[in-house]
Amino acid sequence: MATRSWIMGLCAVSLTIWNGVARASEGGEPAAVPILVALEPMQVPVIDHGTLVGRLEVRATWKASESDGEIEQRLPALRSALVAAATDHARLVATPGQPIDPQALANRLQDDARGQGFTGELLVLEAVTRSA
Repeated sequence: MATRSWIMGLCAVSLTIWNGVARASEGGEPAAVPILVALEPMQVPVIDHGTLVGRLEVRATWKASESDGEIEQRLPALRSALVAAATDHARLVATPGQPIDPQALANRLQDDARGQGFTGELLVLEAVTRSA
């Protein structure tokens, strides 16, 4: 299952890069190659009525935009924003053993990162809940 999620994420990244190459080969302005930053896996607790019942594990990549500037130096702030949003998402939505809506998770994390001044896009490669 994890391998399948990883392959799907790799396909999404490949399609993004291929789309830029295709636009450039059509005679248009050369498309900028996206800056893809692999993020460290995140694990946040899933708490129900004050009891630890599991954890939410997220693997993601940040597709940086030009306005994200020197993303490498801003990674700690980005990670902090993403972990805080993932913790809140786990508290409100996640249930161990139940599927996670990766698009809803990505939207939530991306919105919080944008609130911190980041303008890129979050690509969730894998999101899983596990029992404690």
